[in-house]
Amino acid sequence: PAVPPDQEALAALDRLEASDLPERREFRAYYIELAQVAKRYLERRLDAPVLEMTSLELSAFLRDHALAGDFLPVVRELTAAADVIKFARGESEVQIARAHLGTVRGLVRDLEQRARAAEAPPAAEAIR
Repeated sequence: PAVPPDQEALAALDRLEASDLPERREFRAYYIELAQVAKRYLERRLDAPVLEMTSLELSAFLRDHALAGDFLPVVRELTAAADVIKFARGESEVQIARAHLGTVRGLVRDLEQRARAAEAPPAAEAIR
């Protein structure tokens, strides 16, 4: 059986958190992995080709998505930080990198709660 998207993402985040990439100042590798984990989770949870989307396309997709629209600011901030580090060879700080990991963990937790609530069957009406 396939691993649920939230469990897959949280396990990947645990592995990334246990790595010492930020401490070795390997922020590019760290943010590539962090963005990949976030996008893979969103792809699986929202059933959309998120891994193939640019940051701009992802923002547009989330903005219009009923379940995920409220998470747009979080995703936009994460992708902006990751893009600067991945493509412009920007730098970060260990605390900021670790905070971004916490942000992705929160995204998974919060979106999972929202998705499960939306999938739950409506409460049965009281028997008359």
